[in-house]
Amino acid sequence: LKHADVAEKNTLPDQGTVAAEKQHIEFTQGIEGFKKENLSKTTTAEKNPLPDPSAISAEKKEVEFREGIEGFSKDSLKRAETSEKNALPSKDDIAAEKAAA
Repeated sequence: LKHADVAEKNTLPDQGTVAAEKQHIEFTQGIEGFKKENLSKTTTAEKNPLPDPSAISAEKKEVEFREGIEGFSKDSLKRAETSEKNALPSKDDIAAEKAAA
C-alpha cells in the first residue's frame, strides 16, 4: 500500500447562508415572542351570499323550461303526412324562357 496524505476539509458557510439562517432565527423568535395584547379588536361585517329573489325566479323558470323540453313525450304528437310539390313549368313558360335567352 502506498502512503496517502489525509487532509481535513472544513467548509464554512458563505456569508449569504449565514445571513439567511440569522434571518430565519429572528423570524421564529418574533413569532414565539408575539404578544396577543398588541392586537386590536375588530368587527366583521357578514355579507349575504344568496342571490336576490328576481335571479332565483329567473333561474327557476329556466330550469322548468329545460325540464319541459327534456321530459316531452313524443307519443302526444299526431302523425303528419308530407307531400312534395314539384311544379313543372308549362309549355308557355318554357317558350318564354327560350325566347328571353
